[in-house]
Amino acid sequence: MNALDGNDLLNSLTSTTYIEFKDYIFDIRTPLNIDINKITLKNTYKNCIFTGDRIDFLNLKIDDIEKESHILIFENCEFNNEIYFKDCSFQEITFRNSLNIEKIHIACKKLSYLILNNEEKIECKNFNLTLHNINISKELTIRNIKTENSYLDFLRCEFNNVEIFNNNLKRIDISNSTCKKTFDFNKNEISDSYIKDNNFFKFSFTRNDLNGESNFRNNDFIGTTLFEKNKNDIRGKIIITSCNFEKYTYFSNSNLYELKIDTSKFLETTSFQDFKIDIFNLDRTIFEKTPFFDDFSIEKIDRCTHRTIRNLKQQLLRADNSIDYNFYRAIEHRQYKIYLKDRIKKSKTKTEKKRLKRDLTILRINDFYSDNGVNWVKAIIQTLLLASIFYILFFIVYNLENDFDLQKINEFLIGYFRFFLVTDYYNPLEDRKYIDIWYAWPFFIIGKIAIGIGIFEIINSFRKFKK
Repeated sequence: MNALDGNDLLNSLTSTTYIEFKDYIFDIRTPLNIDINKITLKNTYKNCIFTGDRIDFLNLKIDDIEKESHILIFENCEFNNEIYFKDCSFQEITFRNSLNIEKIHIACKKLSYLILNNEEKIECKNFNLTLHNINISKELTIRNIKTENSYLDFLRCEFNNVEIFNNNLKRIDISNSTCKKTFDFNKNEISDSYIKDNNFFKFSFTRNDLNGESNFRNNDFIGTTLFEKNKNDIRGKIIITSCNFEKYTYFSNSNLYELKIDTSKFLETTSFQDFKIDIFNLDRTIFEKTPFFDDFSIEKIDRCTHRTIRNLKQQLLRADNSIDYNFYRAIEHRQYKIYLKDRIKKSKTKTEKKRLKRDLTILRINDFYSDNGVNWVKAIIQTLLLASIFYILFFIVYNLENDFDLQKINEFLIGYFRFFLVTDYYNPLEDRKYIDIWYAWPFFIIGKIAIGIGIFEIINSFRKFKK
């Protein structure tokens, strides 16, 4: 490869005709400023290496009315230095099959096309791109950038169409920017992303492998928004805070570690269908229309806050989903029981402590019988168990003065079934006669109460399939 310095690069750019440079090393020994008013409208560099000091493309004519006319194309090039584009306009800047991009900072006034596209098999050593205060009027495309050391930073930018597809990215920051048409961030592998204070019309964040936290804060999503088919159930997190979603929003068919939505507003239909998540947090969020939570699965549901469970329960009730509603209702009761135990320990007044203990007793009884109204099999077993215990105790006490023989087995069984008649207060061992032994009454009454509660819990458990 031929070696050239900064002056040679400047001379190549100011050629009067279109020239394609191939197999050159440009060693920039001192910072180089390139006035775009003095360069050829189109320049192409292939298999070139840029090294050394910083290169600045800029417009030195302050009063000049700029047109998007210049085109720069770099193919199979390596940038080991910093490249800046400041206060100028280009029709197109293309980096194709780049082997290394140490740092490119683009702060153009106007740019029609910015294209960074590699063949899928190419490994890029570094990829660091900053877009600052730029208007890309046609298209921004970043495709097939494969590197372990990459950083994208978009600050105060204005886009029309953005496509970021099939890249390995370590981090991306997008802030105070606007995308007027479509923003597609699809099929990328990314560690961390911070997207805040932006306006998106049509937004797609799908089929990504999330190796860290994707944080969305203070964004307005004006059109249809997609968060579908994202994956990574070990480290993948999506955190949404103070965002507004004005059209349809879909979180469907994803498998992640954590999803957190806080202080946000969804104005149209929202779908969480076929979503598998380890940890889910939902707080201070408004759904104007009923969201769909069909086949929504939380693996570590005990780590959900009671507010999350309560909000989920409310949305399921709106959707007339009685099955899942009763499930989350039981979870809410379980968590509230833990909360009451903590409150009782911290309570300073006897009145409050008594009230909390009464509530805790009710929840414990519900949990003992039927797992808070969702397990009818357990409700039947516990009812039969308690009824048997109290009836046997009653039978023993009632017959303390009598000898037991096999003839009493028939009497025992008939009395056992009569014992289940909750409103029948006659002696189950004798016809139409009240119990005449006072110390047998406590077992009789407590057993009736246990059976009554059990029957209620059985019926309540079957209501999971009712409205």
